[in-house]
Amino acid sequence: MAVAGWVITLFLMMRLPPVSDIRSELSQPPVQTAKPSYGQFTYNYKGENVTVVPQADYHIWVLIVSHNDPDLWYRFDLSHDKKSINTRDICVMWGGNVKAGAYQHMTVQNTDWSCEGRFESGITYFSEDEFSNNHLITNNDEIRKRIRNLHVGDQVYIKGMLVNYSEARWDGRFRNTSMTRTDRGDGACEIIYVEDVQVLSSYNGAWAALHQLCLVAFVVMVIIRSVMFIILPTEI
Repeated sequence: MAVAGWVITLFLMMRLPPVSDIRSELSQPPVQTAKPSYGQFTYNYKGENVTVVPQADYHIWVLIVSHNDPDLWYRFDLSHDKKSINTRDICVMWGGNVKAGAYQHMTVQNTDWSCEGRFESGITYFSEDEFSNNHLITNNDEIRKRIRNLHVGDQVYIKGMLVNYSEARWDGRFRNTSMTRTDRGDGACEIIYVEDVQVLSSYNGAWAALHQLCLVAFVVMVIIRSVMFIILPTEI
């Protein structure tokens, strides 16, 4: 039962809200300020130094339509390891895309580095300028926890900075953020150093919680059965 519940809730927590539930804040475009709040800084994550070079202050109000979690075993993310500072990748929409319900006529999926959409029948409006893949990093444990608790279907506000960053083990190489919503292809993703994230409305929070509960139940069941196998005598 626990395994069946885990599989069922995995699909249920991927649902997206109807247009009637979209909040008015999501109609506005991202706000990008040319001069960032801070200069270059360095912090340590899991024993590795990370250098961050802010490019602009950044605020977004968006709908999460897909996400990639580098540390989830079933995502098969081969581009990140346990020391990667990339907390989560989120594929988001705003503006006309959410007002017109474009997300309801698309299948969207994150890969290790990108977000890909496939159009279905019935779509009447879609703008690539209102559709973006965002890589989220932070040096705040509470913010990191909030990021990991974001779900598909959440309408969120994120405050932070567009940044370039480098991990010490990269030998001076930097990963650079996009600075415009109109670019495409390689390098078009925004890298956001997150200073605050708020869920304005959650559509699948209950299913996500039940999904985790099913996983815990399965692990407990396996442990109990293993213990019973070890301590109980075997009949001959």
